[in-house]
Amino acid sequence: MDVLIRAFAQPALAGERLIVCGDGGERCGDGGERARLEALAAAEGIADRVEFLGLRDDVHQLVAEAALFVHPAVWGEAFGLTIAEAMAAGRPVVGCKVGAVPELIENEVTGLVVPPADPVAMAGAIARLLREPALRDAMGSAARQRVEQHFSLKAWVDTHVGIVDELARSSSS
Repeated sequence: MDVLIRAFAQPALAGERLIVCGDGGERCGDGGERARLEALAAAEGIADRVEFLGLRDDVHQLVAEAALFVHPAVWGEAFGLTIAEAMAAGRPVVGCKVGAVPELIENEVTGLVVPPADPVAMAGAIARLLREPALRDAMGSAARQRVEQHFSLKAWVDTHVGIVDELARSSSS
């Protein structure tokens, strides 16, 4: 999350607002991550442009109202569920080139993939999507289609039925 705070301090995002859901308690157990991030936003001079919402039960609605979704993780994840959820909502995603993130986000198709821990690159990607609404909308539509084709319940069932069928055919040979 540090990289996202630092990205919003870049000149490319001057005047833009960042909304952060969660409080970091899921990682820290004490909510200390949120306080640290608030202090970082203050140190970067952007505290007035960053809104920390804390834990919410209406995240789907917030994502639906957002222009785009940023997944700033710099550690490898096996599957970024929040990325898939944002894509299902028709939002383009900016994410870091770590773990499975580049497999979920098709760079330049469903979103933009940037180097990890690079606030300048992240700021550039976010600014590009904010300033190019036609591109943002096209990527959002492509993101929704990608989730429906590859990550929906139907796609999951079809894949697993295919695996079972293949195993059944190979065991009867």
